[in-house]
Amino acid sequence: MELAQKVDISIDVSEVWRGLNDSTILKQGLIRFETFALNDTGICDVVKREKVGPVSVKFILC
Repeated sequence: MELAQKVDISIDVSEVWRGLNDSTILKQGLIRFETFALNDTGICDVVKREKVGPVSVKFILC
């Protein structure tokens, strides 16, 4: 089963970029992350943990 949803919203492109560059706003849109922080270079350090069957997997995105 695949669930999908498409929502069209009216927003200015500059507002979208401003939100993507604001770590507080970006964190609100990225749910279920174990940690989310900006490092010294301005790049996000993100850790996400998922359970796949009996195995728990930790993803480190940087």
